[in-house]
Amino acid sequence: MEFRYFDASGRQLTVEQLCSMQVLTPAMDHVFATVLERVEKREMTQGPIEKDSLE
Repeated sequence: MEFRYFDASGRQLTVEQLCSMQVLTPAMDHVFATVLERVEKREMTQGPIEKDSLE
């Protein structure tokens, strides 16, 4: 999986640009890792990423 980053104008940023802006934090790393884990889990089970709370 590849995450893509965009500025406020909709232009895609490179990883180098993002690193130079120093906006990545350990909390953001955790969010990306959690999303990646859930997507991979969904691909293995072919179920929803999250249980629907409206059941």
